[in-house]
Amino acid sequence: ASDRTGSGSSGLARLFFGAGLAFLVGLIAYVGRGVLVPVVVAGFFAVLITALKNGILSTPAIGRFIPGWLAYLFAFAVIILGAMMFVAIIADNVDALAARWPDYVAQLETVYANVITRYEEITGAALSGLRDETGALITIETMLNDVGGWLPSLSRPLLGILDPLRKLVGALAPITLYTAFMLIEGGTSLKKLSLAASNEKDRDLVLAVVRDIAAMIREYVSIKTVTSSMTAAGGYLVLIAFNVDFAGFWALLLFALNFIPIIGSIVATAFPVVLALVEPDGGVLKFAAVAILLTGVQQTVGSVIEPRMLGRSLNLSPLVILLSLSTWGALWGAAGMLLCVPIMVALMIVLSQFKSTRAVAVLMSANGEIARRGETLAERA
Repeated sequence: ASDRTGSGSSGLARLFFGAGLAFLVGLIAYVGRGVLVPVVVAGFFAVLITALKNGILSTPAIGRFIPGWLAYLFAFAVIILGAMMFVAIIADNVDALAARWPDYVAQLETVYANVITRYEEITGAALSGLRDETGALITIETMLNDVGGWLPSLSRPLLGILDPLRKLVGALAPITLYTAFMLIEGGTSLKKLSLAASNEKDRDLVLAVVRDIAAMIREYVSIKTVTSSMTAAGGYLVLIAFNVDFAGFWALLLFALNFIPIIGSIVATAFPVVLALVEPDGGVLKFAAVAILLTGVQQTVGSVIEPRMLGRSLNLSPLVILLSLSTWGALWGAAGMLLCVPIMVALMIVLSQFKSTRAVAVLMSANGEIARRGETLAERA
């Protein structure tokens, strides 16, 4: 009985210690987000650059003729210039979209009023809940203001998209600098990390875990980049075919927000779909067609192509992804939602290496099985 009591006390102590450690990490992440977010985003860029470099060197036609340093330099230039072009296109479209937003809001109010009026004509009954005491139709803006500040203006959804993009413009310079130093010191940092281990067996394990995390995140980011590009290309063709305003801008958002699990693709699709309804040549038929086709593109890539490409390389539970999305989104905003999956993949691999935390890694997985690399490392330990 005393053994069971001691074991229970030890388990309870570990539980409190784990909860306290998680709270401390969350507090540090929130308080230091101004410094940590650019560093973590730079790490994300470094993974992209390394993946592109490896792809170049593995290409049979040109890989053997290009030295590694040149492939690194080319990959760095492509990713950074691509990010700068992304920011430039966003900057060119943000002001134009913001200037036309009041017209879209006015058109949305008109569509709303027409729908309500038509419904009342067909049914022969006035919708008292949508009209004030004088019989005038209550506008969408007024109803949102009456909610109590939760969504005080129709401009809030637009600002929710544009504000993080504007912050990205200001953070691009330090992110580029951090990325360059990460690539320069990558090998040295890995060597120093391994030397910090107490013996050769632990050193090999540390190196294997770090390489495993890097390989899995690199695989995820590479596949996600390809599928996001496919989504953006398909969405762009749909938007161009129906002459939706700012088609290039929305395609870029489809690409970027597709990295955010679950809600990213929904948000990226919602804006151009609503725009198809309220722009001058829009309407219900255009709205329905754009909604169906964009959703079809998203579902084809996200539900058919992407799972086949990822296979078992990403074995996170959907519930864990949803919880991490909420947690990191609350801590770091849009950057946290963008990076939540790579962070949780790294955490699951680390937890799988220790007997005391392996059960947590199993609970985080989708099917109860730790990824192949994690099992091999655990057995090695």
